[in-house]
Amino acid sequence: MISTQLLKEQVKSLPDRPGVYIFKDEQGKIIYVGKAASLKKRVASYFQSTHNKEPKLKMMISRIAEVEFNVTANETEAILLENNLIKHYQPFYNSLLKDDKSYPYLALTLDDEFPRLLITRNLKIEGAHYFGPYTRAKALRQTVDVLRRIFPLRTCYHSKPGRKSGSPCLYYAIGKCMAPCVGKVTPADYRKHVQELIEFLEGKGEKVLKRLENLMTEAAEKMEYERAALYRDRLKAAQSLLERQKVVSLKRENFDVIGVYTEEERGYLKVLFVRYGRLIGGRGYWFNQSFEGLEEVILRFYLENKPPPKIYYSFFLERAKELERELSTLSSRSIKLRIPRKGNKKELVRLAEENAFYSFRMAFLKGKTSAEIIKVTLEELQEKLALPNPPYRIECFDVSNLRGLEPVGSMVVFEDARPKRKDYRRFKIKEVEGINDYLMMKEVLFRRLKNLKEKKAKFEARPDLMVVDGGMPQLKAATEALKETELEIPVIALAKREEVIFTPFSPEPISLPRSSLALKLLQRLRDESHRFAISYHRKLRDKHFSRSFLEEIPGVGKKRAQRLLEEFGSAEGVSQAKLEELKSIVPIEVAEKIYEFFRG
Repeated sequence: MISTQLLKEQVKSLPDRPGVYIFKDEQGKIIYVGKAASLKKRVASYFQSTHNKEPKLKMMISRIAEVEFNVTANETEAILLENNLIKHYQPFYNSLLKDDKSYPYLALTLDDEFPRLLITRNLKIEGAHYFGPYTRAKALRQTVDVLRRIFPLRTCYHSKPGRKSGSPCLYYAIGKCMAPCVGKVTPADYRKHVQELIEFLEGKGEKVLKRLENLMTEAAEKMEYERAALYRDRLKAAQSLLERQKVVSLKRENFDVIGVYTEEERGYLKVLFVRYGRLIGGRGYWFNQSFEGLEEVILRFYLENKPPPKIYYSFFLERAKELERELSTLSSRSIKLRIPRKGNKKELVRLAEENAFYSFRMAFLKGKTSAEIIKVTLEELQEKLALPNPPYRIECFDVSNLRGLEPVGSMVVFEDARPKRKDYRRFKIKEVEGINDYLMMKEVLFRRLKNLKEKKAKFEARPDLMVVDGGMPQLKAATEALKETELEIPVIALAKREEVIFTPFSPEPISLPRSSLALKLLQRLRDESHRFAISYHRKLRDKHFSRSFLEEIPGVGKKRAQRLLEEFGSAEGVSQAKLEELKSIVPIEVAEKIYEFFRG
């Protein structure tokens, strides 16, 4: 093993050229393979300060005992060489790049006299026409099974059909092959089926459906019911295949849509495949921003997957034009990268981004129990909000009013990240006149804290964290209520529109990633408190309007209206009451006036 100092000196002598670098450990085992536009700059970056590098990267650097390199003509060649070396040596620190599976395609061997229908990952079959990629091999095998009921093409291995025995195989007997090996079909008729299959896979399935329907009808009219049943089954199979694919472009275009979600050093890239105007699936790809940029990730993805003519995305690419050239070189045709500004392609990009986000989040949760997820969530809240302990009990507050009418406040409680509904409380706001959310919030918080300080029943549980719905004004109201009651409880405000957190100890709001479990918990609390406040406010408002309505009846004042509502539940209940029922509540003459009011 050479010394660290000597290693750094060797790194300084690396050429400022594109190429591939190889890190080895003390035993000479390859632990990492990487590519670089500049070997000198890229490799040197590993040996600079490691304070801000993630633990995995620090560990790898500590194990480097030897550096080898290979200069290439350009960066594209470097990526190709890097890809081959990773697949061959399977280095430990290239774990995110070890998947050597390319996606399966359907291939038609058009150079054969009787073309074969194949599932393959080999994109270099001479004279083959490809469809795909498809995201799941099992689903593709099922699709091919259905296709062969509609288009009974051969799947035998050799370029010429047939077996050594000279007899047709079982597939002929079950209607999945036309047996060209024994002359059951001419090359011309066979080619017609091939052409129809191509049209079907290119999104022109309606023509195939129409032909099968005509053949079925024609056979039925000739009373050839067995043949009609065959075409009926093929028609149903074709319809089922077409229904599985979502049409996203009436132009029958071929393109990919890329969405990306990143958080700290980790990232997830989601690619949606659109072929002949139909969304046929998607595939995800993990990457690590410490090791590679987005351009490298995309280029690596298409090393094993044939890129379509256009690729749509919305994130920033520093070297977009260069990436276009590299992809075009790899595929030997023009590839365009585009950011859609409107329409269905922009919506598809948004869909890909959502898929990337949810895949990222689900991967984090995978394998964790509910208790572990709750523990992680509360610990994240503790860390992000600088709390002394994980917030086991969280109370959230909101106010609701309509132009100052019947203002109310709500308090909802989550314990162990779950709603504790028996501890929910409602407040009729009594001291604030007019519309003043700030004072309303302060009144609600003051009354809750005063009850806590006085240890009143149903209010004696002390929260680990208080959350108010709103921004800095609502937070200020909460801190003043705490000050006036001389209590010290952590409090924050969660703003709706920006989804940022305001705290008393920082002038700048805290932003949490969209995938943050802590943020999701706070949002659930906020939404629940809002729902609880609105439901109470609506109930009081409806009673208010009902009471006002009843007060229009001669002899019915505020108190009588309230009593009628308490007895019959609503103004509608009063309207449907019998005269005898009304007489038992109010004087006879008033009861008669109420009865006549609703029936006059």
